[in-house]
Amino acid sequence: MDQAAAQRLVRETLQSSFNKERFVSLIKNLLNHVEEAPFTYKGQYIFDDFRDSIKLVERIGKYKGSDEKLFDILVIHLQQETSLERAKTKQRKAGGQRQDTV
Repeated sequence: MDQAAAQRLVRETLQSSFNKERFVSLIKNLLNHVEEAPFTYKGQYIFDDFRDSIKLVERIGKYKGSDEKLFDILVIHLQQETSLERAKTKQRKAGGQRQDTV
């Protein structure tokens, strides 16, 4: 991907309403290697702390960083659009407490 196309993809992805296909394209172009490993988590598979805010968690793939740490690439579907700020706050508060994956 040339520099102009990359800049356009970043701008469109981050400044527009969320679009899953555009997000996946950005991630695949941004990270060296993404292992496609789709999976959907819902109901009992979502941590109790987040069930009131999160409808489902869609794993797009996995990424192994240069430090060998593994990361899930996720799309989070909220119960309501208005719960976005509350979900971000909950995630920040819980971030330091959890080391496991969803």
